[in-house]
Amino acid sequence: MKSRSRIAILDPVGVKASMDQYDLGLARGLAELGYEVDIHSNFTSDANPPRSFRSFGRGEVHWWNLTALYFNYRHVLNKCQADGVGTLIIHLFHFNQFDAWLVRKARRMGFYLIGIVHDVEGFVRPTNHRRLLNIVQHGLDRIVVHNRYSRDELLRSLNNSLGDKIKVIPHGQAASMPGGVVPVVKNEPPARAHEKAFTILFFGMIKPTKGLESLLGAMALLPSDVLLLVAGRIRPGIKKSVVKELQALGREGRARLFLHSIPPEAVSSFFQSADVVVLPYSRVYQSGVLLRAWCEGIPVILSDLPGFREVASEGSDALFVPVGDQQALMKAIVRLKDDDSLRSSLSEGGHRRLVTDHNWKDIAREFSNLLA
Repeated sequence: MKSRSRIAILDPVGVKASMDQYDLGLARGLAELGYEVDIHSNFTSDANPPRSFRSFGRGEVHWWNLTALYFNYRHVLNKCQADGVGTLIIHLFHFNQFDAWLVRKARRMGFYLIGIVHDVEGFVRPTNHRRLLNIVQHGLDRIVVHNRYSRDELLRSLNNSLGDKIKVIPHGQAASMPGGVVPVVKNEPPARAHEKAFTILFFGMIKPTKGLESLLGAMALLPSDVLLLVAGRIRPGIKKSVVKELQALGREGRARLFLHSIPPEAVSSFFQSADVVVLPYSRVYQSGVLLRAWCEGIPVILSDLPGFREVASEGSDALFVPVGDQQALMKAIVRLKDDDSLRSSLSEGGHRRLVTDHNWKDIAREFSNLLA
């Protein structure tokens, strides 16, 4: 017999975009409240609870392997039904045809469905708004977004309907256990190829909306003792000229490039190699990279966007620059380069922000309210 307190988190993305941190944090938080939680993703954890199953692959999804993904989902849904799972928590990024099929199938099987909407609009491919409306109107019991800006944008896409289904629950801190304690790393960073260089980290999937062009423009204005560290795979839409400019910086010794998916065990070393993390995005709803930087104790520079303004404060836990303003970005980087005390205060502010606003204990309680 199904029970809403028996929960499964379905996530085929997992370690490909550091969603394993989200899944584990949420599952552990819910387990502390007495829920039985399974994770079906592309990783397993030694922790129990929660139980974790490697139900999906780690490769890119293409048209030629959709059949395998389809059968993986069918297997997971059947296992959840056999295990008495009553509630499914699913992640939504694109509102694609597979999302629509999954929601319809799970609904027919009698599951209570909670959908976490990470991006209201797709940043690689356009969102199908008719499909979005169909998914949330006819499939999901509750919808979770990470901030008020995402809620407002989603309501606009839904013609201001279904507001009673939507709940704002913050994104959880990365690389931490539930309960409000954030393990900021205290160890010395790994040795660098450019030990004296002030290092800027640009981390995560490289998309047109991530503002890498602005950062490259700022690099051209910065002194030669500033090093750019870029880590993440290139997604469709990035101009060839941007890649060539990156490669040129690499040849000049002013950039270190890791243009591929970063293994989970290596993520922390990239942050600990940096003096500042820069997120010069042109659009954003929420950012796991921001939370990871705070968790690792690294100060951040953010584009002045509603999704960032809602979770960070100028001078307290971040510095803000206007979108696309290369001169302002350069000045913010130089300001942090020249001010050790400011870097420390921003790091401490980010730690406080995680404890108060992004701890899994409080987030799990919010999810628990959706199951009542």
